[in-house]
Amino acid sequence: MDSGFKSAIRTAQAFKSNSQQDSVLPFIKALHRECAVDEPIMCTVQEMLFGSIAIVEYAHDDLPRLIEIGVNYGRDNDTIASIAAAFGGAAAGVDALSDEWQQTVKTANPQYNFAETASRLAQL
Repeated sequence: MDSGFKSAIRTAQAFKSNSQQDSVLPFIKALHRECAVDEPIMCTVQEMLFGSIAIVEYAHDDLPRLIEIGVNYGRDNDTIASIAAAFGGAAAGVDALSDEWQQTVKTANPQYNFAETASRLAQL
């Protein structure tokens, strides 16, 4: 398991120094070679975790870009994007989200107090 995480991180770091938009596709292709199992379109648990961690490492503190890369990962991209966004969002905090994104979530979920839930989770 440790070797899979280390390998995914190394893959991200190899592309991170040139993290302009043109390096995203080569990064994703390299990540597929490193993490993906040549089976059905669904990811394995290892690919979900290793791929998500690599995307967080690659995009670092740019949460919108991290989410975009996760969504465009292919394969089981909804899961990859969700896990990467959760890790990246937890690390970056709510301030990493634009006011527009925060307002969209609040408008779509007026009955739910995300700040209270986040605070309670942080206490745990």
